[in-house]
Amino acid sequence: RATKYSADDISADGDTTMAPPIRTRARTHSNLSLVTAGMVPWRHGEAFYAKNPFSVINERVIVAMVGLPARGKSYISKAVMRYLNFIGCPTKLFNSGNKRRDQGLAGTDAKFFDASNTNAKAQRDQMTMECLDELIDWLFDATSEGSGCACGILDATNTTKERRQKLMARCALVKPAVQLIFLESICDDEAILQNNYRMKLDNADYEGRDAEGALADFLERVKAYEQVYERIDDDEGCALDAASNAEISGLAHGETSCSFPSETSLESLEDSLAVSRRQISYIKLIDAGRKLLVNNCHGHVAGRLVSLLHSIHLGPRTVWIAVAGETVNDQKHVLGGDTPLSFAGQEYAIEMCKLINERETLSRSAAGVTTAHRAMVLAGTLKRYDMMAEELSKEAGGRKRKVLHIQRLNELCAGSLDSLSYDQMKAKYPNEFKARLADKLHYRYPGVGGESYTDVIMRLQETVLLLEQLRNDVIVVCDRAVCRVLIGYFHGTDLPELPYMEVKGGVIEFKRNHSGFAVTHLPVAAGRATCSAGPGTIAESQSEEMKNLSLEESQEARRV
Repeated sequence: RATKYSADDISADGDTTMAPPIRTRARTHSNLSLVTAGMVPWRHGEAFYAKNPFSVINERVIVAMVGLPARGKSYISKAVMRYLNFIGCPTKLFNSGNKRRDQGLAGTDAKFFDASNTNAKAQRDQMTMECLDELIDWLFDATSEGSGCACGILDATNTTKERRQKLMARCALVKPAVQLIFLESICDDEAILQNNYRMKLDNADYEGRDAEGALADFLERVKAYEQVYERIDDDEGCALDAASNAEISGLAHGETSCSFPSETSLESLEDSLAVSRRQISYIKLIDAGRKLLVNNCHGHVAGRLVSLLHSIHLGPRTVWIAVAGETVNDQKHVLGGDTPLSFAGQEYAIEMCKLINERETLSRSAAGVTTAHRAMVLAGTLKRYDMMAEELSKEAGGRKRKVLHIQRLNELCAGSLDSLSYDQMKAKYPNEFKARLADKLHYRYPGVGGESYTDVIMRLQETVLLLEQLRNDVIVVCDRAVCRVLIGYFHGTDLPELPYMEVKGGVIEFKRNHSGFAVTHLPVAAGRATCSAGPGTIAESQSEEMKNLSLEESQEARRV
């Protein structure tokens, strides 16, 4: 059904009322008739661009890790950083162990971590507080314009109440206020611990040492922490103790670089701290996701954080991202549409299926898996995805793959410009063409269903969490824009760079390892993948246009 604009649909500045980004795209012939009839509304300025809600909501969050060594704190903190950056919340990691190594204390033995070693304990506490000060400075730099979210992660053991009270005391003095959330990783599963101990031998502290001696020293370090380890409890936020009072006194007399008003009195600092510490905010992750406890965590960032922690696990698995085959519209070099695979696209799908079957067999053999379970297929709802999924789900070894079609995996929608070529877009709508070149991340195509990369990132948040939750291997069939977003998530790519990532035809394999995911590109030998002329891509001619677009022209495009 053709989408028509009335006078009520167009605002005073020429913008149209935008539909939610997940809305079903208009059909090809309808959009083409709208464009040729001149029905695409005139837009200017910021009406071209989408906004991420994290750039509007004002929150400053500090996540302080808690737990014994080898409990997955560093892995979890990196996963949190990758996810929050992906959804648009600037996040940075501050690691106390890295600061120790930077200060020439790499390779220190277990005696340095003994609680009875008072000098070493003072050094460790000092380095952690320096990390916190650096984190707070960065947090305010990241939100210097007065709005937007930011999250800093303090990766340290923080295993004692005394240490955590010092962190709470320091954070309570920061103005404007910050939200401090403790994230405690508890693990008593011996199989997980033994695996984590082995992975710790790759730590810079044990570089060049024999594995047996390194493991023995690391286990001694763990024992030293276990002697003083105090798990977080609900009463921890009550009643200031002597250590916290001393910390407040030092802060109030300028013995820190932490941000707080100089005229603040000691009494008001104590009052502020008492209020903030009546209820401690914490999240407990037990046995790598078996159990999750949340206490007094509120806000947009905290909500996203809990969603991620409810999803991640440390189990082995493989994710195959399969770039879709060439379509009939690809052959015509036009945007979007819902056309089936071309003959070359069908050949590509058959060969890609063989490739994934081979990789799946190798993966299962290496892992010692003998069950007949096959990887599930996730795909969009358009014709090309259905044809690809049908080929992948064909029976092999007596079993068919399960297929889940979800609309969120459909390609970036070009709205009213769907089924135009880039040459037509440039000739008929030069302002749209230039606006897209000026800011490809935020540029939103006009009309019903028109999307930006920012919109695609937002609609794929739930899909990313689903990929984190799945315990078995999975195949994701998608076009290039969605492929860029998913690869960008696993790679931790900065959002401004994401729309310009090169995506080659074939399969991108992400295999879980100790540090995250190992990446392998697997080319498909037959047929053709979807071409570069799609709504989420840059054609070769466009790349030349972008090279010739000066900074002034780029800025002017946003003001047209």
